[in-house]
Amino acid sequence: MSIIPYTGTLEIDGNLVEWETTFDQSVKFKCTNCGYCCDSTNVILGFEDIHNIPEELQELRDDGFTYIKGTDHAACPFLTKNTLCSIYEKRPYVCREYPFKVTFVSKNKAFIDLIHSCESIVKEDYLPENEIDFSYLVRKSYYKQLLSEKPELSKELLAEAEIIHILGQPYNWEEIKARLFALLMKTGFSKPYKTMDLFTNKFYFIAAKGSSVTAAHKEIPLAQLQDKMLTGEAKQLMHRYIAMLFTRKLTQVDFAAALHILNEQNSMSSKELQRRAINRIYLTMLFFLNIIAEKNSHNTITSQDVKEAIFLLDATFLAPMEGIIAPLLNV
Repeated sequence: MSIIPYTGTLEIDGNLVEWETTFDQSVKFKCTNCGYCCDSTNVILGFEDIHNIPEELQELRDDGFTYIKGTDHAACPFLTKNTLCSIYEKRPYVCREYPFKVTFVSKNKAFIDLIHSCESIVKEDYLPENEIDFSYLVRKSYYKQLLSEKPELSKELLAEAEIIHILGQPYNWEEIKARLFALLMKTGFSKPYKTMDLFTNKFYFIAAKGSSVTAAHKEIPLAQLQDKMLTGEAKQLMHRYIAMLFTRKLTQVDFAAALHILNEQNSMSSKELQRRAINRIYLTMLFFLNIIAEKNSHNTITSQDVKEAIFLLDATFLAPMEGIIAPLLNV
C-alpha cells in the first residue's frame, strides 16, 4: 500500500539533511496521557538530559548508558498519579521522540518510523492537523547518531507476498507454547508485559505464574491454552502489521548490521535471516494472541485481539534481529 509521507529538509552545522517518514500523513499523533510509555519503557538519558535529572535518580548500567533509575522494572519516578510528567518541559529526548523513532542512514538522510505501542497510534485516535515538529526530532537526533557507523542497507528485502507466504507455513503449537512460556517466565520478572483492553480502555498485565498464564485477573492453565483460528479481518491486520515492520528503516538498519556480522562468518544468507526474523515475530505474536483472545473470551482471534498484541509487542520488535543472531554467535 502506497503512502504519502511527511518530508522536509533542514541545515545542521552547514550540512543539508533530508528526512521523511515511513508512515502516511494521515497519522496526526495526539498524546492521550495514558501513561504507557512512561510506565513500560527504559528511559535512557542523552548528554543534555543528564543535566536536567537529579544525580540520585540517574543510573549507569552495564551497557555503558545512563538511565532514569528504576525504569527497568517500574514506572518513571516523574510520572504523576494523573499520568502527567512532573518535568514535562525538561523531559528527556527519548520521551519527546516517542512514539516516533528517528534513524539516520547517512549524515544527509534520515527516516522517521512509527511505534505502535501507543494508545493514539493503535486506535488511530488522531488530531485534525499534525502538531509534531519532525524537523526538531531530526535535529536533536543528529549528533546522537552521527558517531555511529551506518551499515549499507540491503537491497534484498523480501517482498510483501514473500512475507505472507512465510506466515502460512505450518508450525508445532505445543512446541511454540512451551518455548515462549519459558521466555515469559524469564523476562516477566523485571517488567511485566503490559497492554490495553481496547474495549474497556484499561491496562492489564500478562505474566507466567506456576504452570499458568495470567492476563488481567484471568488465570489460564498452559495445558488448556489452545491455538485459535484468526478471523479474516484479524489475519489481514496481522499480515499488514508484520509486512510494515520490514518497511521501518530501524528494522532495515538492524537487519543490515546483523547481516554484516553474520557475513563475516558466512553463516547465513540475507533472505534466510529475514525468514527467521519473520517466523520468530509471527510465532511470538501467535502465542500472545491466543492468551489475549482467551482473556477476552473470544472463540476466535479478532482484530481487537491483534491490536492489543501489537500494542503489547511493537516496542520489543524495534530491533528484531538481535534474538536471531545472538544464538548463532553464542551470546
